Amino acid sequence: MNERPIPLAAQRNIDAVEILRVWVAERQLHCSLKIGMYRDGMGIDEELAWGVILADAARHISKALYPKMQKPRRLLYKKFSTALTMRSLRQLQVLKADLYSRLNSARNRP
Repeated sequence: MNERPIPLAAQRNIDAVEILRVWVAERQLHCSLKIGMYRDGMGIDEELAWGVILADAARHISKALYPKMQKPRRLLYKKFSTALTMRSLRQLQVLKADLYSRLNSARNRP
C-alpha cells in the first residue's frame, strides 16, 4: 500500500484527529470517514464542517496542480463542481432505478 505521509503539524499535535482517507483500490475509490465528531463533540453543523473540509481539500489540490497560477485554479474549482454534480446525478439515477425496481417487485407479488 502506498500511503501519504502524515503532516508534521498533525505529528506534533497530541489532539490531532484523522477525519478522511481515500484510496484507489480494485479500480474504485474507497473512503474512511470520521463522521459525527463535529456534531457530537463540538455542537457544530456536521454538513457545514464537511463542506469546509472538502473546500480546503480542493484548495490544497489546486495549489499542488497549479502552484503559481490563479486562473487555472478557478477552472479547477469549476471542474470539481461539475464532477460533484455529475456524480450526484448519477447516484440519484441509480437510487431512482432501484426504487422503481422495488416498487415493481412489490406490485407483482401475490
